[in-house]
Amino acid sequence: MSYLSVKTCAGCMKAIEERYLLKAVDKFWHTTCLKCCECGVVLEQIGKSCFVKGTAILCRYDYMRMYGSTRQCTRCGEQIAAFDAVYRVNQKVYHVTCFTCTTCKRPLKTGDKYYSIGDGIYCEHDGQATKGDFTS
Repeated sequence: MSYLSVKTCAGCMKAIEERYLLKAVDKFWHTTCLKCCECGVVLEQIGKSCFVKGTAILCRYDYMRMYGSTRQCTRCGEQIAAFDAVYRVNQKVYHVTCFTCTTCKRPLKTGDKYYSIGDGIYCEHDGQATKGDFTS
C-alpha cells in the first residue's frame, strides 16, 4: 500500500484526488462533503472543528443545542443554553441581560463594581446602602 494511496470519501463515496482531505470518525472526507447531519452546513466553511455523538457529525451550534448542559439564570429562572454568554458570581449564573442592579435595574457590565447580597446583585451606589460582600 502506497503512502499516497487514493482515499474514498465517506460522504459521496468518490475518490479523493484533491490535495486536501479531512478525517473524522475514522473516515476520510472531501472538504465539501463533511457536513453537520442536523443542519447540513459544510463544516469546513464555519470552523476547524466538528462534534461527534454516536455516529452523528454535528456543527458546534447543533451539538451544544442538543447535548450541551443548561443551567438556570439566578435572576429570571429561565434556562441558559450552553453556548450563551453569561455572567458568573460565585456559584450563580446570570444571562447578560439579567445582570442588573436589583434595586435600580441598571445594567452591570464587566469592570463595574457591585455587591453580591443573597440572590441580589447591586450597583456600587445601591450596594453601599445594604451590607454585603463587595465584588468587582
